[in-house]
Amino acid sequence: MIIFVKNTTMEKTAIEWMIEQLNKEGFIGTYCIDSEIDFKRELMNEIIKQAKEMEKQQIIDAVTYGQDNYEDTTIQCKEISENYYKVTFNK
Repeated sequence: MIIFVKNTTMEKTAIEWMIEQLNKEGFIGTYCIDSEIDFKRELMNEIIKQAKEMEKQQIIDAVTYGQDNYEDTTIQCKEISENYYKVTFNK
């Protein structure tokens, strides 16, 4: 039996967050002048680094969620992870 627990605050995936940040900082659909290239490159690398850290934490959270919410070993791992993704990211 699978129990769906609705998360009251929907999170963003690391990719959704990264795209939002890249849009916010003007990386998508724009060009920058030569004097901004180094700064923009550093900023983009920092956004990517943060997105990777978010992804790592999301994976840890997913595993923890599975361990905390499912004791029945007959439930398939794929079903648990799909449920976690639906509940956490409303997808």
